[in-house]
Amino acid sequence: MLRLSSRSGLYPSVLLDQQVSLEGTDAVSAGQYGDVWKGRFRGQQVAVKVLKLYQNSDLTKHTKKVLREALIWRQLRHLNVLPLLCLHHVNDNKMRIGLVSPWMDNGNLQEY
Repeated sequence: MLRLSSRSGLYPSVLLDQQVSLEGTDAVSAGQYGDVWKGRFRGQQVAVKVLKLYQNSDLTKHTKKVLREALIWRQLRHLNVLPLLCLHHVNDNKMRIGLVSPWMDNGNLQEY
């Protein structure tokens, strides 16, 4: 699955869900590679991680990087790893793929 997705730039449509709504007008946190937004998904508070994208970004490379992370993350099962709930096209832009996971009130690992 990972190899197929990597070569084609496609992902299983079952991972995509547009029922995610972002809260606020700004991200709640940012890192070197992306921003984290607070949102809601099926009545649950969620975190939406969106990789940073610039005008001169290689969109194909960007998409493959996001999809690789999503497919690996989706397969992980461990008490200390939050599940990937779905992928989300931020503002209906297919190039802005958000990785959706449960929201943690205590922040990230470093802040906790």
